[in-house]
Amino acid sequence: MQHQYAGSAKYITLKPEEDNAPTLEIKAKLNADKTKIILTGTNTGIKRNPKGLGTRDWSKYFLEYIMEEFPPISQKLLWSIKSQDFPITVDVPAGNTTSKTFNCQWQGKKPPTETLTIYYGGRQLFDLSPDEWKDNKITKSSDVKWINDPVFQAGTQWNTESAKRLAISVKGEAIFDSIDFNIQDVWEYTESKLVLEVFTSSSEKMLADSITQLNGKATTGEITFPIESGVNNYTFVLIATQEVRVDSYKGKKEYFEEIYSEYSLTIEEIDKLPPITLRRNNQQAQYLDIQTLKFPYPSIRLNTLFGTQLVARATQSIERVLAWDTQWLSEPPLDTGSQVTPVDFRGANGQYFWELFFHLPFLVSHRLSVERRYYDARRWFFGYLFDPYGSRLWNSRPLNENGSHLPSSVSIDDPNVVAYSLPVYYQKALFQSLITLWTQEGDNLYRQLTRDSLNEASLCYQQALQLLGTLPESLSATRWHPISLEKIKTTFKPSVRAVDSFFVSPFNTRLIEHQKTLESRLYNLRHGLTLDGKVLPLPLYAESEDAETLARRRSGNIVSTLNNSLQQIPPYRFPIILKRAGEAVKQLIQLGHRLLSAIESEVNAEQEVLEQSQIIRLSAFAIELQQEAIQIAQAGKAALEESKNMAQQRYEHYYGLYEENLSIPEILALEFKTLSEIARMGAIPFYIMGSVVETLPKIFGMAFGGSEPASPLIRAAFIAEVTGQAIGITADRIQDGANYARRRQDWEIEWKQAQSELNIIDKQLKEQELLIKTAQISLREAQAQRNAATELYEFMTTGFLIVPTYQWLMGRLSALYAPAYDAVLSLCLMAEAGWRYEVGDYQSQGFIKTNAWNDSYRGLLAGESLQLDLQQMEAAWLQRHERRLNIKKTFSLSALSSIAEITNQIDKKQALNFTLDAKAFDKNYPGHYLRQIKRVSVSLSLESAGTDPVVIPEICAILTQTGSSTLVDTDIEGVNWLYDPTRKAGNNRNIKTNLRAQQQIALSSVQEDDGRVATENWLCTLMFDDGRYLPFEGTGAVSTWNLKFPDRQIIDKVLKGSDGKWKLKDILIHLHYTALDGGNQFAKEVIDKLAEKENGSET
Repeated sequence: MQHQYAGSAKYITLKPEEDNAPTLEIKAKLNADKTKIILTGTNTGIKRNPKGLGTRDWSKYFLEYIMEEFPPISQKLLWSIKSQDFPITVDVPAGNTTSKTFNCQWQGKKPPTETLTIYYGGRQLFDLSPDEWKDNKITKSSDVKWINDPVFQAGTQWNTESAKRLAISVKGEAIFDSIDFNIQDVWEYTESKLVLEVFTSSSEKMLADSITQLNGKATTGEITFPIESGVNNYTFVLIATQEVRVDSYKGKKEYFEEIYSEYSLTIEEIDKLPPITLRRNNQQAQYLDIQTLKFPYPSIRLNTLFGTQLVARATQSIERVLAWDTQWLSEPPLDTGSQVTPVDFRGANGQYFWELFFHLPFLVSHRLSVERRYYDARRWFFGYLFDPYGSRLWNSRPLNENGSHLPSSVSIDDPNVVAYSLPVYYQKALFQSLITLWTQEGDNLYRQLTRDSLNEASLCYQQALQLLGTLPESLSATRWHPISLEKIKTTFKPSVRAVDSFFVSPFNTRLIEHQKTLESRLYNLRHGLTLDGKVLPLPLYAESEDAETLARRRSGNIVSTLNNSLQQIPPYRFPIILKRAGEAVKQLIQLGHRLLSAIESEVNAEQEVLEQSQIIRLSAFAIELQQEAIQIAQAGKAALEESKNMAQQRYEHYYGLYEENLSIPEILALEFKTLSEIARMGAIPFYIMGSVVETLPKIFGMAFGGSEPASPLIRAAFIAEVTGQAIGITADRIQDGANYARRRQDWEIEWKQAQSELNIIDKQLKEQELLIKTAQISLREAQAQRNAATELYEFMTTGFLIVPTYQWLMGRLSALYAPAYDAVLSLCLMAEAGWRYEVGDYQSQGFIKTNAWNDSYRGLLAGESLQLDLQQMEAAWLQRHERRLNIKKTFSLSALSSIAEITNQIDKKQALNFTLDAKAFDKNYPGHYLRQIKRVSVSLSLESAGTDPVVIPEICAILTQTGSSTLVDTDIEGVNWLYDPTRKAGNNRNIKTNLRAQQQIALSSVQEDDGRVATENWLCTLMFDDGRYLPFEGTGAVSTWNLKFPDRQIIDKVLKGSDGKWKLKDILIHLHYTALDGGNQFAKEVIDKLAEKENGSET
């Protein structure tokens, strides 16, 4: 289905038919203006045919003779030969080496019954026998570097720069006998006619008709088809031919055997795209309504309304948050008709709910398992994820839901997206994680090497194995058959590209590995072996301890040792094992130091990352402070600019007043005042004259003389007053002038002060500009520091030496450190077993402490603890490894059994069984104990007949020690146990039996043969040997043996004479052993016991 949106007005749907040809496809799209359809037809089929012959009438093609040469081919050589009844193809792929592969395929119905021989340059390469044909195919390979050709001498790929001839010889029929055919390149891609047609309800039209080649890339190219008005449904048909035939008479090619694919195209016109509506109901549930998009879900919830309940549960405990009922908290319904729904894991907050209820407990459980806190890890695992024993299997609700079910054709590389779609993958991950958790916990308990811890480890392994269930035993049996990709391609559906029957789902090999690991652990447990398969004896019951001691042991503050008396004895001597154990312990210490270094590096890296993240967070405050400083500086600059404007205005105002001095009204007022004063001053003379005139007598009329005698005085006073006023007015004018002058001086001071303020403000503005620049520089510095810190943080978190790398390194070293400790502990216990074997002390407490591993601290300093144990053991060795009594004792088998019985058993090829009992040793040296063999040799006493030549014969015999006993302490009860054949008397508390049992030596000579080369120099060989014990060395001298003579010829020729009589007189067992003297008291007790046994036997 191809579905493409075309703007907001049109979109097209292109749908293929179900029975379409798988190799033919049509793609469609709209042009920019949505008026035309752009179509592309492709044919992905691949087919070849002989050159110039088509895919039919091959009988006209015959092979050419050997003189023909290959045509030049650069990428792939493909030859074909055919001779009517003998069709064969040989495919030789190109390569960069001289080793070539020859893929031979028989084109006929039945493979040939003759043997074919492939030649190159006259030299035979290989034969093709009839029984080698499998499905008409044979694959052979041959190295052609022998060809004397510079191309091949240079080791370049097979090409045809020089003449090469590949021939085939058919043997068995006369017509093909000794006839060489030249096989040359005769193949070409088959031509095909590719036609694209369109059909509507009223018309049909051919859009393309071209000749292409079936090379997998045939195409019609882009073809533009105009959309017809009113027509919304179209049918496109893509037709291609598969066969071509060459008409030799007409010289033309015929194309036939058509295949086709049909597609229906629909154009839909709508006013707008399908609406996506944001809705909110009366219960405050907000969601996207996407019903028009035809998605599986009609709506997507956008908000969550149970946050208060979640917070309330979080205040109580984390258990309440992750509880099962919390995962079912109700959400209000989206529609009025729907029901109340629980927590929605498909909504906008679904990923957060996944993290809360699945990823968080999974992460915590994994982290706890890494920290070896297995009980807590299991508690989180069972409580919140997966509980195989509970009534509810999956405790995380999203694991029980169906998921989103993405289409299988969607290619997704993120496994989490796939798991969200199909939660079964998360279920499988949890299943394997639980098995791994139980295995790791069992291994941790196994390493503690106590009876209780081993029982607990066994329970862990059994639980994991029971959970794993029964797996198929034969995974290799399958009904699947291989098929070529080309054939699969032709069978695929063009739109699905997936065929179920062609591919087989691989079996999870990790389950098989888990099963093998668990079965191996249980096998070692049930057979008394260590984690790495070494023998580990344990006491039947652990020693009783009080609660305080158990607590101290659990915290690693008390030592625990094993009495290693039953440990398997190593084949090497103690000094050799001690040296190797010391070297291994040093390597373990180095590994522990590397682990500690990795832990420190991981902690330091985490601390550095944390510090860097804090620096980044703090840098935000620094940037904010610098931004505030810039704003403050800019505000100060703005204030200064306002002050400058005020000062400038004041300056301009006062300077203008100063320059103007007097305004025009003031000048007019002064002028008018002056005129007023002049007028007043002008009135004074008239007042004077009037007063004078008033003093004159009146001569007119009936009167005579002056009528007002006081008038002159009055006038004089008035004149004086007017004069004073005139003087006052003048004084006022002078005062006004002085005031104006003073005012102008004040204005001068004002404008000069304003000018000074402007100068100051200018300097302050420059200073403020510098402050702003400084703050900006500081801001850039803070931003640069944050960027540098961010880059450093990214480097710390995205490089190689980052926290995840150290965590991986720490985990890997921990995974290596634990089994290395197991191996080193086994080696140390082996050294302790060698120490006891050579010192003979099986009673004292062991040196090697088995609780050196403290899992709470990742086993650190375990190597140092083992090193101290080895040093203490070495010191004890130097103190106690003294020379013992070296004794040689010879036993005669004729004394233990008659010579006739011996020869009779040898003649019947039966083993000679004999016992070297304790009484035989105590008769010579009563009171000795810890008798250990140093060396055993065998001598055969033969009679020499007069007629037989005097030669030292060679024999063939095997001496086997079937049992041994060693008394390790002066214990008379142990002597009683050794003396009693029924082993009912006494007790074997101080008896060690069958140490290094069933050892053998092969005897080749008759004189004191101990199974070694150069026996005459055995002491020198012993001193300079490779460090291994001699045969029977260290085993108990009180022992049982058998001697076999397997070769009848040796019996007849060596042990018997020529006359058939036995020459064997006796067989002597030479026993070299060491012993310790138990003292007079013990010797007396042994002598008394020996006498008691002899008296009892006499009676």
